[in-house]
Amino acid sequence: MDKPLILITGGGRGIGAAIALAFAQRGGCRLALSARSTDQLEATAQACEKLGVEARAYPCDVSDPDAVAALAEAVRTAQGEPDTVVNNAGYFLGKPFLELSTEDFDTVIAANLRSAFLVSQAFAPAMAERGQGTLINIASSASRKIFPGMAAYSSAKYGLLGMTRVMRQELMSQGVRVLCILPGPTLTDAWNQSGIDEATLRERLMPAEDVAQAIVNAWELPAKTVVDEIYLQPLSGDL
Repeated sequence: MDKPLILITGGGRGIGAAIALAFAQRGGCRLALSARSTDQLEATAQACEKLGVEARAYPCDVSDPDAVAALAEAVRTAQGEPDTVVNNAGYFLGKPFLELSTEDFDTVIAANLRSAFLVSQAFAPAMAERGQGTLINIASSASRKIFPGMAAYSSAKYGLLGMTRVMRQELMSQGVRVLCILPGPTLTDAWNQSGIDEATLRERLMPAEDVAQAIVNAWELPAKTVVDEIYLQPLSGDL
C-alpha cells in the first residue's frame, strides 16, 4: 500500500510549513504542498525531502476556482488522490469595521473560507467514494472569540468553523473524518507589523511547531476515532 498522501494548503510558511515539517519528521507519508509564494513553497518542500519524504510543490491561489481545479488535476496526475487534506491557507487583515472596504472583506473571506470550500469540494468526493479520508480545517481562536479590528477575519473564521461542523455531520457516515483546529496567537510572520517587540512575541506566543504537533497527534488516531475540534492557546493566554 502506498504511503498516505497529505495535501497542505498555505504550506510555504508559518503554520503550514510547520505542519509539513512535522509530518515529514514523523515519516511514513508523502506530501503535496500548495501556496502562492513559489520560493517559500519550494524551500519547504526541499526541507521535507531532506527528512526523507516525498514532497512536491504546487503553486496555487486556492481562492480561485479554476486554479483549484488545475491543482487537483496536477496532484492526481503526479501523486494520486490525497488521503488527507489540510486547509491551512489564509490571510489576516486587522482593520476597524468602519474602515473596511468591500474589497478588504471579500479578500479575507476568499482566502480563509472560500479556499477551504473549494479545496474540500475538489477532494472530498473521492474520499467519500472510497469510504475513508481526513479533512483538517485550520480555523482560529477568532472563530469563537471577538477581537476588535477583526470584523472580516472573524467573519471568515466563524464561517469556517460552521462549515466544518456541517461537513463533519454530512461526511461521517461515508467514513470521512473532519477536524477543526482553532489556534490562538501563534508566532508567525503575521505578527511582524504588530508593533510588539520580538522578545515579547517569542515569550507570549505559541510556536507554530506546537500547533503542528497537535495536528499530527490528532491525525494519528485510528480511523474510527476523530477529534472534532482542538482549541489551542498560549500558556499565558491572549496578548
